[in-house]
Amino acid sequence: MNMSIRLILLSLCTIALLEADEEFNTGQNIVKPLTRLDLRMKYETGVDVQNGNAAIATLRMDKVISLPLSWELSFRVDLPYWWYRCTTHSTNGCYNSQVMGDTLLQILAVTPAHGPWIWGFGAKLLFPTAGDNLEVGDGKYQVLPTIAFGYDIFAWGAGSFCGLLVRHAFDVAGFASAPHINRTYIQPTLNIVLPNEWFITYSPEMCYNWEVSGWFIPFDLTLGKMVTKECVVTLEYEVALMRQYKQYRQLIEFRVGYFF
Repeated sequence: MNMSIRLILLSLCTIALLEADEEFNTGQNIVKPLTRLDLRMKYETGVDVQNGNAAIATLRMDKVISLPLSWELSFRVDLPYWWYRCTTHSTNGCYNSQVMGDTLLQILAVTPAHGPWIWGFGAKLLFPTAGDNLEVGDGKYQVLPTIAFGYDIFAWGAGSFCGLLVRHAFDVAGFASAPHINRTYIQPTLNIVLPNEWFITYSPEMCYNWEVSGWFIPFDLTLGKMVTKECVVTLEYEVALMRQYKQYRQLIEFRVGYFF
């Protein structure tokens, strides 16, 4: 075999190995944002205040802007719509509703990667577009300063990572009938890439409510599949393990996302 053929075969093998280990972004890492459009359908049981059940459809839009020196700026908007239903045993003072939920706006600055590490910081804003309907929203304008990091676990496969997100929520205005907001959110994440572009994510959002001195700690698991490099589908299940103030008991959410 002459030298030129050997070089061609070596090049082809190298390309094949690189493609086999090519990282694909599952869209689960907040500090690796993507410009995307999501449709999310969620069903919750034991919802706040009257313990009714709810179906929520959310349109999520993310836009990423590249900045100098490899920084990125990520914008997110969530537009949720609720179908809330009282349960038969909690109808006192409860009424069924079909209404827009609280609107979310998130702004996050993401640092350049430093080896396997990457950081992000910014804020989430919530607007009480649900009005004073406390079965559906919080009835307050909220600011949530945010800090997050991700760490790539290359040994577990390209695209696998762990991370942590911390937020603190406080209200700045809103309906007088709604209680004040003073909550700390802690969300660890572990994302493991599986064969054939499947992945599994553990990412429970734990919350400590300082107003009532109570925890909400769920178990959370998401199974996802990259249908193409631009399209992802996921199914998430969550159940409350510790529920020291009124929150949903369990939820299931199906999502379809398209990356631009």
